[in-house]
Amino acid sequence: MDKDKLKAKVKSFLSNPYSLLFLLILLIAFFIRLNYMNVNLAIWWDEAEYMSAVKHFAFGLPYHLNPQRTVLFQLAGAFLMKIGFGESMVRFLLVVLPSTLVVLLTYLIASMMYNKRIALIASFISSFTWVSLFWTTRIQNDFLALFVELLAILFYWKGFVREEGKKYIYLTAVFVALGILVKPLAVLV
Repeated sequence: MDKDKLKAKVKSFLSNPYSLLFLLILLIAFFIRLNYMNVNLAIWWDEAEYMSAVKHFAFGLPYHLNPQRTVLFQLAGAFLMKIGFGESMVRFLLVVLPSTLVVLLTYLIASMMYNKRIALIASFISSFTWVSLFWTTRIQNDFLALFVELLAILFYWKGFVREEGKKYIYLTAVFVALGILVKPLAVLV
């Protein structure tokens, strides 16, 4: 894409009041999550189990893996730690960022299914609900799973409902499978 087309798209986006309001909601959601990122001082059992598995995969620390847990979240964390990121960056990339992207996907899905006004309301609610903020402080697979599940729903809507192409149908299958590997409850999607 050349610079003129990009400038025209940015100008069009910034001239739309719905887009500006959504951008404001997304930025506020991000900064709230960033602010609460290190509020959690006590590590819960699940967090300890996830991080023990992450360090087992990354550094070979002795740990007996829980067979009830799927491994994609732990492998992603292990990869990040193996390339030099610390626990805070793992938390940011696997919890805070997906939590913020859930707000974005909520907006995109709601605007496709309904309209931009409903999408703004839905993204606002997903930005500020206490459950989202509470779980953003925990190193767990919930938001990564929700992010992947919402991607599957987005691609499903584009592929099956809007009939925009088979690539979206394939992407739906890929993200449903990834969602199940992050958290088995994703099978409900």
